[in-house]
Amino acid sequence: MRSDPRRKTPDQNENLKDLPDFDRKARDYASEHENLLWRVLISYSRDGVVILEENGSVYYANKRFADMIGCDFGELLSMHVWDWDAKHNKKELLNMLKKVDDAGENFETRQRRKDGSLIDVELSTNGTVFRGKKLILCIVRDITVRRQAERSRDLLAEILEATPDLVAYADPDGTLRYVNTGGRRWVGLPSASEDPSAVFDAEGAAVRLSQLHPERVRRLIEEEAIPTAIRDGCWEGESAVLDATGSEVPVSQTFVAHLDEKGEVVRFSTLARDIRRYKELEAELQRLAFYDGLTGATNRGHFEALLEQEVRRCERHARAFSLVMYDLDRFKLVNDRHGHQMGDTILRAVVEIVQKRLRASDVHGRWGGEEFMILLPETSLEGATRLAEELRAAVASTEVPGPGHVTISLGVAQHRPGKPLRDLIRRVDEAVYRAKDEGRDRVAVGD
Repeated sequence: MRSDPRRKTPDQNENLKDLPDFDRKARDYASEHENLLWRVLISYSRDGVVILEENGSVYYANKRFADMIGCDFGELLSMHVWDWDAKHNKKELLNMLKKVDDAGENFETRQRRKDGSLIDVELSTNGTVFRGKKLILCIVRDITVRRQAERSRDLLAEILEATPDLVAYADPDGTLRYVNTGGRRWVGLPSASEDPSAVFDAEGAAVRLSQLHPERVRRLIEEEAIPTAIRDGCWEGESAVLDATGSEVPVSQTFVAHLDEKGEVVRFSTLARDIRRYKELEAELQRLAFYDGLTGATNRGHFEALLEQEVRRCERHARAFSLVMYDLDRFKLVNDRHGHQMGDTILRAVVEIVQKRLRASDVHGRWGGEEFMILLPETSLEGATRLAEELRAAVASTEVPGPGHVTISLGVAQHRPGKPLRDLIRRVDEAVYRAKDEGRDRVAVGD
């Protein structure tokens, strides 16, 4: 019995052309079957497939490729490769098609969709001869999303390398694996080595995250920042890093713990920003909030708050305190003769003379204009009067810019338990006026 040729193996099918004429139907059947399988595989491919003739026209394409360039199959069959290739002109494309052989070639290009938008693609091409005609098989893979991710990654890397902030990440054990260029320059690390997976110091030793911080800050990092980052994902706060000279630099720092699906730490990342200028501005704002901008003495608002606080303390503990008030004599005349700028200089000079003779616990405040108050905790009327006399003599004997010498008139008063604060202020103010009425450059005691 003759065997059925349809049951032959693929290798046997290669020789079907040599069979007798009565087996031609079997040969045609196998060929048609293979052609159908080929078309099904191409049609359902996840990649775009387009077969081009050597003149650039479309011989065949699957639906995926038609969708990639945004047109239907009928439109596609009437197009040429230069209708959608956005990177090469017609002449370049024809030359490329002629050079494609069965060895194939892989390259990237950009394709233009029907709506004018562009997509990035990766091409794999192979040339073959079919029925005496050269055809170029192109496997087209859309890599637009990948390219966008790579561009975003490259842009992020460019930003990280350009920022003066310190950006770093480390292994769970604290071994640094990356520090950006600005951070390396800041903390004095050498440029990145050929090994991008580690950070080394000038001696070639691996650097740990803790080495970026002064000793006193390491405890904060170890006991607060890292545990909080592991628990909450992130920690933010103020710390300090050591710069290239070994000096402490205050920073605003963020720690992030990166966990795997099991909740285990795979790395830590950190960003530190120099806040020295911010700290300077903060100190300046605080100074302006509590101190007189011209003389540096406590401003009136803060002085009154401290004065009220002292009253409550003395009432609670039955302690004495006194006030000294002083005023520059004939200061209007000084301003008229020497100008207000010189007047400001004189005020600062007098405040400096007085401040040098006060205790750390005393509060020296500007009450208004050329009037100043001194709060003397734990000081009796006698002690305050002695100090006032010392201050008067010191100012009168010290040479100042402009007129050379100025004098002050002073009033002294002690707080009386149970009496309101306004009573104390009234008495010391009246004492100053009495000193002026009695000839200036003297001390008067409030009743």
